[in-house]
Amino acid sequence: MKNILFSFAIILLIFGQASCKPQTKKIEESEGIKILREPPKLRKVTKEATISFETKDYKNACSSIKNLITKYHGQINNESDNIKENKDLEAEFEARIPANSFDLFLKELESVNGKIISKDINIEDITANYIDTEARLKSKKELEARYIQLLAKATKVTEMLEIEKQINDQQTEIESDERQFKFMQLEVANNLVHITITEPKIATSGFFGKILNALSNGWSFFIGFMIVLLTLWPFILFGCTIWYFLRRYLKKEKKRILMGQ
Repeated sequence: MKNILFSFAIILLIFGQASCKPQTKKIEESEGIKILREPPKLRKVTKEATISFETKDYKNACSSIKNLITKYHGQINNESDNIKENKDLEAEFEARIPANSFDLFLKELESVNGKIISKDINIEDITANYIDTEARLKSKKELEARYIQLLAKATKVTEMLEIEKQINDQQTEIESDERQFKFMQLEVANNLVHITITEPKIATSGFFGKILNALSNGWSFFIGFMIVLLTLWPFILFGCTIWYFLRRYLKKEKKRILMGQ
């Protein structure tokens, strides 16, 4: 009998130790010291790149950009094409690229016909906010489910109305959190990129480029000055009229004074 009880105690002890082993921690040994490591959390990161190109082949560069976005399964959100006041051609693209190919996309952009003038990449870790929103959404859905169960058991009209109000409030908050959570999921899964392509019509570097640029700026200043004059023509005409009659009056006064002497 004692042997049976002893064997049973051993079995309980073995199973008890097995059940107490941590399931989510990894044990590593380094120089005889046991180190407990928590499994790494999956970081939620958003990336946003702003890139400016200068090219001598505007159409080819725009086409290459579009082809690259298509190649990496991206989506163009906004696209604009315009001619600036100094006659430069300019195109702007705003697109989202899948996060798993975003770095490759940026690398291949360097092969586009032209040169990169500026490049800025903003990386933001939203892990804490992502996990908090996900947990809050789960908690509110569970609370909504409990309210629905209470509504099914309610017998009084006042209780039903109060529970329905609580359900409606929960549903409103859930919808708001779901929109926020879906947007965060979109940002994590698809990174944002802003691309500006410019083809200058006038050289802006070198000695002759600076001369042409100065001539262009001077002409633009002259045109602007003439536009201002044309805008103010009523005041200029009024001033000239007053000056004309004042000058005639002063001449007459001067002549009268001389004749009086």
